[in-house]
Amino acid sequence: MYEEQQQVEATILYIHPSTKAISLSMLTHVTSRTVPQIGRLTVGCIIEEAKVWRIDQGQRVYVRLGDNLVGLAHAKSLSDQEVKDVSKEFKRGTTHRCRVVDLDLMDNVAIVTMKQSILKQQFLAYKDIVPGAVIQCQVRAIHSTGVSVKVTSHIKGFIPSMHLFDAALKHPEKKFKEGQKLKCRVLRVDPSKYKLLVTNKKSLVTSSLPILTSYDQAQPGMVTEGFIASVRDNGVLVVFYNDIKGWVPRSELSATHMEYPDKMFYVGQVVRCRVLSCQPEEERLKLSFQIAGMKRFGSKAVDVPEGFEVGKLVDCRVVKKSDKGLDVAVLPSEKQAFLPKMHLSDHLSNCDLLLASYQEGDIISEVMYLSSKTVLIVSKKLSLIQASKSDSLAKDFTSIKPGLLYPGVLKNRMSYGVFVNLTHDLIGLAPNKFISDHRVTDPPNLYTPGQSLVAKVTEVDEDKRRFLLSLRMSDCYHDNTDIGIGLLENYLEERAMIMQSIDKQKGSKLAVLHCGQVARVCITDVNDHGVLCQTNEGVKGFVTHEHMIGVRCQQGKVCDAVILEVDIQANCVAFSLNHDLLKAIKHRKDNKFSQVKIGQVLKSEVHLIREEFVLVSLKGHAAGRMAYVPAKKHLNDCFEKRQFSVGQINHVVIKKVENVLLASLQIHEDKAQDQNKASVVKEHNLKPGMKVTAVVRAVHEFQLNLAVGPLEAPGRVYISEVADEHKEGISPLASYKSGMEVTVKVIGFRDGKTHKYLPISHPNFTKTIPECTLKKSKLAIKGFCEGEEISRTYKVGDSIQAFVHSYSNHCLWMQVDPVVRGVVYILNMSEDQQVLNNPSHHFKPGGSYTVTVLDASDPHKLELSMLGDKTPITPGAIVRGLVLAVHPSSGLVVQLSDRYRGRVSLTDLADKFVDNPVDRYRENKMIKACVLACDEKDKCVLSLRKSRLHQGSICKIKDPELLSMDEVKTGQVLRGFVNNCSDKGVFLSLGRDITGRIQYSHLSHYYIKEPKKVFFIGKVVTAKVISVDYSSKQMELSCLEKDTGATENVPKSLVSNKRVAKDSGRTMKKKKVINDKEIKVDKQKKAKKHKLEKSVKRSSRTLDKGLVEELDSGVDVSKDSGSDTETIKSVKKSTPVSRLQVSSGFVWNNTFTLPKKTSQAQDSDSDDSEDEQQPAPKKSKREKLEDRKQEEKMLYQTEQELLQHQREPQSVDDFDRLVLQSSDSSLVWLKYMAFHLATTEIEKARAVAERALKSISFREEQEKLNVWVACMNLENMYGTPETLKAVFDRAVQQNEALKVFQQLIDVYVKSEKIEQAEQLYSTMVRRFSLKKDVWISFARFYFKNNQAESARKLLQRSLKSLDKRDHVEVISKIAQMEFKFGEPERGKTMFENILSSYPKRTDLWSVYIDMMVKLDDKEAVRQLFERVTHQTLSAKRMKFFFKKYMDFEKKYGDEASVDIVRQKAIDYVEIRTGAAET
Repeated sequence: MYEEQQQVEATILYIHPSTKAISLSMLTHVTSRTVPQIGRLTVGCIIEEAKVWRIDQGQRVYVRLGDNLVGLAHAKSLSDQEVKDVSKEFKRGTTHRCRVVDLDLMDNVAIVTMKQSILKQQFLAYKDIVPGAVIQCQVRAIHSTGVSVKVTSHIKGFIPSMHLFDAALKHPEKKFKEGQKLKCRVLRVDPSKYKLLVTNKKSLVTSSLPILTSYDQAQPGMVTEGFIASVRDNGVLVVFYNDIKGWVPRSELSATHMEYPDKMFYVGQVVRCRVLSCQPEEERLKLSFQIAGMKRFGSKAVDVPEGFEVGKLVDCRVVKKSDKGLDVAVLPSEKQAFLPKMHLSDHLSNCDLLLASYQEGDIISEVMYLSSKTVLIVSKKLSLIQASKSDSLAKDFTSIKPGLLYPGVLKNRMSYGVFVNLTHDLIGLAPNKFISDHRVTDPPNLYTPGQSLVAKVTEVDEDKRRFLLSLRMSDCYHDNTDIGIGLLENYLEERAMIMQSIDKQKGSKLAVLHCGQVARVCITDVNDHGVLCQTNEGVKGFVTHEHMIGVRCQQGKVCDAVILEVDIQANCVAFSLNHDLLKAIKHRKDNKFSQVKIGQVLKSEVHLIREEFVLVSLKGHAAGRMAYVPAKKHLNDCFEKRQFSVGQINHVVIKKVENVLLASLQIHEDKAQDQNKASVVKEHNLKPGMKVTAVVRAVHEFQLNLAVGPLEAPGRVYISEVADEHKEGISPLASYKSGMEVTVKVIGFRDGKTHKYLPISHPNFTKTIPECTLKKSKLAIKGFCEGEEISRTYKVGDSIQAFVHSYSNHCLWMQVDPVVRGVVYILNMSEDQQVLNNPSHHFKPGGSYTVTVLDASDPHKLELSMLGDKTPITPGAIVRGLVLAVHPSSGLVVQLSDRYRGRVSLTDLADKFVDNPVDRYRENKMIKACVLACDEKDKCVLSLRKSRLHQGSICKIKDPELLSMDEVKTGQVLRGFVNNCSDKGVFLSLGRDITGRIQYSHLSHYYIKEPKKVFFIGKVVTAKVISVDYSSKQMELSCLEKDTGATENVPKSLVSNKRVAKDSGRTMKKKKVINDKEIKVDKQKKAKKHKLEKSVKRSSRTLDKGLVEELDSGVDVSKDSGSDTETIKSVKKSTPVSRLQVSSGFVWNNTFTLPKKTSQAQDSDSDDSEDEQQPAPKKSKREKLEDRKQEEKMLYQTEQELLQHQREPQSVDDFDRLVLQSSDSSLVWLKYMAFHLATTEIEKARAVAERALKSISFREEQEKLNVWVACMNLENMYGTPETLKAVFDRAVQQNEALKVFQQLIDVYVKSEKIEQAEQLYSTMVRRFSLKKDVWISFARFYFKNNQAESARKLLQRSLKSLDKRDHVEVISKIAQMEFKFGEPERGKTMFENILSSYPKRTDLWSVYIDMMVKLDDKEAVRQLFERVTHQTLSAKRMKFFFKKYMDFEKKYGDEASVDIVRQKAIDYVEIRTGAAET
């Protein structure tokens, strides 16, 4: 094979270090550096037939493994017994069964064994074991952390403690013994580290569910088993085989909410879960415990003690303590319960310390059952315990009523608000706007989950079983300073208990230290934050810069310091080096003169500010004493502490002197006293259903004020509760007088402060105002029954009793009960015309009437009728109506009953036409009309013709009705009304929707100088039908004498030359010049002037030949030939066109008519007036020449006006020219719309508006807004509610929303649509709730419409929505409205309340004084001046008020009063000057 001197390729393996011999290899896979063939085998594989190839020195056996693979078996690997003669037992060529135990890649040989013991083994190495496999193992040893096992002699494993058994084992040594065989399942194997973890949990070992060993295997919907590795608040971590982890979110733990997952699950628990989603590349696996057909976690009923009831107080014993709370046993039943850490106290800062202070076996007294939904939960919160004792906890959803206050716990925070748990798992939402009175950037973060709160119910949705809450201080706190003192006292008591417990457990050095104590300290460090120090006992402390002002500190210095706070959590003390404080404490005397008593008012200085308290030192006779002031007035208070600063001087009132001094700010105490005085209600023991004797104290328009019962509690009987039967129009209170004794029955209560009605289920009525009844039907019933409440729900069709409140805006406002109002529109008041003409005279306040409910969509505002149920509006019915608008060109707009609206055209006003027929009607006049058609509520067609109103009688009809165009025939002579006069002719209304045109050539035989003066709007004209186009519904008319037979009635002063049949060409050119849109002239001014003068002269000679009728404008254009002709300037296209300049603004009113010219006096009968006119006399030559000159003059003036934009547009072409020149001017567009509306062309007006919106530049926001307002006016008058809403919605999107809302409200108010305006205002205050001007405008609207009570309720709503800084202005504005439109006494009260809180607001004083001056109460004004001039104000402001005072006395007083004011001003100046000098 090889020869000497043969060159071969070999690879150096190594060089022997001593002999220097080189070992080489000529194997192909070594020299070529490739993987040898033996690499195809794997360790552990079994070769069934291995053929002996060679025996080396009787010790090693080489075998063929097939495919040229070689195996080597050492002598010790040939058999489990000793082989004496290898060559004899393993002869060459024999086959044997062997197993690969290793691979020698260098020699390309597999190391094999033929031992039967190894051939039978399941696993040969760690890598042979796969996760999830079931294996047999043997216990090797028992450890504290688990049990070690062996799988084979060289494969070892470990069972962790949690995997020893399905349940936790406290003593595993009793369960397992060394050598014990176990059947386990592989959890995880790491061959590189020779680690093997197995589980002995029977539920996992015997599980038949799919085994999850990789993320790729997880498919959505797959159900498998794993074990819990971690339990957290937001979910559970589940581990599978091969360390595959999955997450179960909290929402997937159970079908019901699970508040404390750690009480339902434990680490090591075997759970069955369902795969929701998997992301293998990110190794994310989402699981769920909710599996169809399986019992859900938490569905099992909780084992509760006998007599369990939420709110019940019990004692318990601590069983176990964890980071989340205490596991307790309820005594004496020993039932297990959980006391969460957050429920250990109302003060979250104490919860961690209290948890640390409790030890196993401690007895906790008076804990409250809170919930038993998934786990039995108890609470130690004092706010809940006190509410339980007073029976004021929320019990069920039916007990949740608006206005009630309930204690609760913050459950969750969201971006839109916070959720509060009111016990019994009643959870309500407090939206962001109801969280705080202050404007904050992130309202939900004001509070912390688990924090104790008090919530006020604001709204309840019974259908969805939801309710809204308010946490605002203005809703939940009513100036009761005892609440803050109680919270502070509870906080300090808990701190003292914690200190005692820590001292008992550890013997802390802090226990001997207390606030106000003087200690000797050594300064250990001085830094930027202050000073670090240490007491002689080794207690560490610190001093901040604000407590060492004026003191020089150096490291190592020893000095005295005052203890301000002992911080148990940080194990240190807060000191003060304040020299004055040290001196006061050291010199403090404890005698009867230095004693502090409850109620004393003392000065104090702030030294320390914390979340729960403010530490102050007292001044005066109590100098040297420390006191605590609440940093929270209420559980919901977050801002009280912000008003304090270290070193601040305040007056405080001592509230408690035991153990520690507790005090309250004097300003809070004064405010509480004022509030109590203002709303003092005598305590009583009245309950619903009680019958008592009462004395009438006062008789008002709508109620009797009473002194109820032996305690004379203030109460009342509302007018609706006086009697069962009433006389129409008579007040039931008329027979009662002050001092009368009556027997009443209590049927309800009102809150003494808010005056809101309380539900009958309210737990406490002792300090409320009773509502009583005098009705015999209710007095006869014993006790209180359902249906006796002060107010009830009303339905459409109900016949009820209502009482007149006031009359305004054609509406009679009535009071149904204390909380429900009603409105009777004028058409539903009476059928007597005299009553309707003067309703305020017939309906007196307090009068009782039986009415029928027509509309109850708003439960607090009903629509009522005194005429019974609704009467449908049908064609042919004779109805009453109220004239809303009078349009000279179109007729009347009439309001009918049931909110129907109709239109009366000019031709339907009478059977005989007269000039200006609408003059006899005025707005708000009552009329009778016949319904001709009624498709929709706002599209009724009416007629006032006597022939229609009295169809049974014979009426003389001079001008019959034209119902359609088909009735009109050519040659027919008719009479009609002029509804428009334009350059196209005179338009005549012949019927409701029938209009004809009279061209100027058919108007008169003469030229008419001013047609609008002759044919004014509303004039009756006789005309003959010349032609009719039935398809386009157009007709041409003529009123020439030859056609109608009627004499032309045109004043001589307004006519010129008589018309002839022909016209000259030059005059036609002249006419073309007038009507042409673009006038072209020569550039040379002189030539232009000469040409114009020459044309005028030629025209004057040819005018007498007449004009062509088709081009005739009907306008006299004569001009003086001798007058000079002005120069006409050229209009070039390249020259920019300036905007149209208008001398006066455009007013968009409800009539939409062009200005009407003054006409001469008209006779009542047009026929008579026509008969009296004489034919026009023939003119002389001189008169004809003068007429020609006048025509030329008018023609020239018209040309000049067209060129200089001074002529009012009279046609569509004129308007098109104007809008091209001034496309951004809304005024031009509005006039264009009015032009079309004058001819009742509504669709064309809409089209013009759309053109305007597209043409006006987007930068011209105000111009666009003007057009939008015009569109809304248009749709309000001529459109439908749907079209108006569509226009409004578009306007809101394209303009500033608030402006559009306000403009539409103005439109509604001007058209007297009060209800629509009110509805829109309601939308505004919801959408713009933070805009004070919106609330003020809404209130003004209510006051102006005699709805003062609604305005007052609106004030309360506004204060809940607006920022606190806006409250004063809003209250001030509404107080002014009370003076102007409401009750001045109420306005005075409002101003007094504001000034009591803001006495230095001079603007409020000034407004208040002005209002009182208008009341003409001189003495009251003088008292106000006296009060304001005794205020401590600046000299400038005092000068203002003295001057105002002086002006008042000069106007209303005498010389003596003026001298008195002057002397007071002098005295003030002298006093101020003297004070400045001293």
